[in-house]
Amino acid sequence: MNNSFIESLKVQSTWKLVGLSIVTLGIYYAHYMRNQNFIINDNVSNDDKISETFATAFLVFTYTSVIFMPINMFIQSATIDTIYSIFNSIVLVMIITWGFKARNRLNKYCNFDKSNKYWFHGLWTFFLTPYYFNYKVNSIYNDIYNK
Repeated sequence: MNNSFIESLKVQSTWKLVGLSIVTLGIYYAHYMRNQNFIINDNVSNDDKISETFATAFLVFTYTSVIFMPINMFIQSATIDTIYSIFNSIVLVMIITWGFKARNRLNKYCNFDKSNKYWFHGLWTFFLTPYYFNYKVNSIYNDIYNK
């Protein structure tokens, strides 16, 4: 296991991530994901880096989605509703995509296999990507440094 990799990924409690994501309508999570992306890329080979363009696009789509939210609420238009729905769908797909990319990198570079209790599972990654990722990193960190 790569302890320094896990240590560098530990940022905050999962409840804080949930709260800040709710308060900022997802913008905080977009920045969290981008920062985690930089850390992951600093610890993996060039072939396994997660595209920085992907992380930047995720920020752009998240901000655009949040900007369209009040517009969609106050201007009743099928076109605006469709645009808002498209941006939300793109953000959701990008969250899940990043979650699996990050999961795969951690499993590979920390030598976690399916029999290891630290293995990042696919089902939880799919349903709870940002929060599961943060929870697992914190759990692993706590096991390493609180023994």
